[in-house]
Formats: sequence, C-alpha cells, structure tokens
Amino acid sequence: MVDRLAQNGAPNRALKTSCKELLDAVESCSDKVLKRAIRTAVEEKSRYVAERIARTESARAWYQGFLKDTMDDSDIVAYRWAESIRHTTEDICDEYAKVDAYGLGSGIFPKDKAPELPAHPHCLCHYEKVYASGLDSLSNNSFTEQEQYGKSKNATVNHTYLNSGEYRRKFDAITDNPAVNRTLYQIAKKILNHRSGTLYEDMYWVDKNTGEIAYSITNSTLLKKIEYPKKLVKLIKENPDKYVTIHNHPESRPPSINDFNANVWNRYSRGVACCHNGKIYLYYSNEYIPKEFYEYRIAKYKKRYYNEEEAQLMALRDLARAHDIHFKEVKV
Repeated sequence: MVDRLAQNGAPNRALKTSCKELLDAVESCSDKVLKRAIRTAVEEKSRYVAERIARTESARAWYQGFLKDTMDDSDIVAYRWAESIRHTTEDICDEYAKVDAYGLGSGIFPKDKAPELPAHPHCLCHYEKVYASGLDSLSNNSFTEQEQYGKSKNATVNHTYLNSGEYRRKFDAITDNPAVNRTLYQIAKKILNHRSGTLYEDMYWVDKNTGEIAYSITNSTLLKKIEYPKKLVKLIKENPDKYVTIHNHPESRPPSINDFNANVWNRYSRGVACCHNGKIYLYYSNEYIPKEFYEYRIAKYKKRYYNEEEAQLMALRDLARAHDIHFKEVKV
C-alpha cells in the first residue's frame, strides 16, 4: 500500500513543480512585456512633447517674422486669420476665423488688434495680409466719414443731466476721500463738456490723498486713445499706488481690457471712466489679462446676438469671476 501511495505521489510532485516553473516563466515574461510597454509609452510621450514644442515654436517664429515684415507697411491695414487645412478640432481658432469684431469682415483684425499666434499648442493657423484696397470699409478702424474727423452724434453729452443733482451724487462715495470725490466730479464735467460730440478722450491723474490734479492730457488728437509722454511715464513710475485716474468713454461703454491692464502696469489706485451718456464706471485690477481672453469672450457673446456694450459687460463679468479684476457702474 505504501509503495503504491509513493508511486502515486511522485507524479503529483512533478506536476506541482512543472506548474510553478510555468508560472515563474509567465511572470518573468509578463515583467518583460510590461517594461517594454512602459519604455515604449515613455518614448512616445517624449516624442509627442518634442514635436509639440517644435511645431508650436516654429509657428511662433513665423508669426514674429510676419509681424516684422508687415507691421510698418502702410499698405497693409489688417490681418485675416486663416485656419490650417489640418485644423480638425473646434477651438478658439474657429472663433477667430469667423468673428467680425471690428466691422472689417469675418476673421479680419486691425494690425494692432490681431490675436497672437500660435493660439494654442500645435496651432498651425496663420495670417494673410489685408490691403486697404481690399476692404469695403473706409478705414481699418471702420469709422464713418464723419468719425474720421473725430465727430460723432452718438457721443453728444446731455448737459442738463450733467448739471443735475443725481449726476453729482454719483461722486459722493466714489472713494473714501471727499476732496478726491469733489475733484473727480469737477473733472468729469470738464472732460464731457470739452469732448461732447467727439471720439477724443481727455485723461487726468488725481492724488488719492490730497485730491490735487497731478497731471492731465486734454489735447489728444488720437481717436479713442491717449498716449503717455515721457514726463508722465516718469511721474507714474516714481509714485506707485498714488493716483486715481479719470478719463471719458465717448462710446459710453464699460472699461476696456486696456483700461484694466493700464491700471496694473502703472499701479494706479483706482480708475474712473465717465461715459458720454452719463454712466460712470469704477474699476481696478491686480492681474494682467491677455486681450485675446477678452476679445474671445466678446466675440462669443456677439455671436449670441448681444450688442457691443452687452457683450463687453458679459465678457468682463466672466473675467472678474476667474481673475483679480474689479469693476462696477456707480449709481446713486
């Protein structure tokens, strides 16, 4: 009996040994396969990252060269966003190619308003040159013939409202300093009386502690724009967080992204925009916002049939929720 059990146990032990050896071999093989798969994945990922960087930086280099060749060419007034034929996924590029934000046509931007390229990693879109002769509008800013000379009926001020108690009271709590508030009110009336019916802007810098006017620009001949002279740049640089600025908005729209960014760059305490329709906006910012973020959102809301002012307000509210920018319409 014992001999028969021993004889039967030998095959079982051999079978167990064979199974263990087989499992060890499979495990060893699995380790090699796994390591090979990991190595392949890492190599593929590295190759993808390298291709993405190369493609993106090549697009950036092309864009810089394009700007250098065209920015100072007076015959070229705008750029047209051209999507790559390899563009298959819907993203911000589709918005840039379709939006008519400046009345020049779909995807056409004035040279100084064009979004930067590349718009995102792997972006292969590019710009096409747009010559003055190719535009239906009268200028690259799409102004009417009258507006070319700085005039606009829509920018006419209601002088009766400007002299009303309601308008004056808007300035009562615009800052915590009554002297500053009085100065801002006096300046607002002066600016709006001066620029009524035009697209020109005046701007003042007011000491937030004393209410005294530190600097003013009242002779600008640029449409809806003010350039800083060197003397002012020096004054601002030497006195961070000292000034409250106030300027007019002929088209009576909320603060632009340029207003917010100027607030950040120059470290103003606050900014005030007095609109020709009587509205007043108070704003400040602690964070630079790329203009593409702003313009993309405006285009999105205009696509939903909001008008320019509504689209701008919606865009600013979006940005205020995600970034350190602040604004409000001052009301009584």
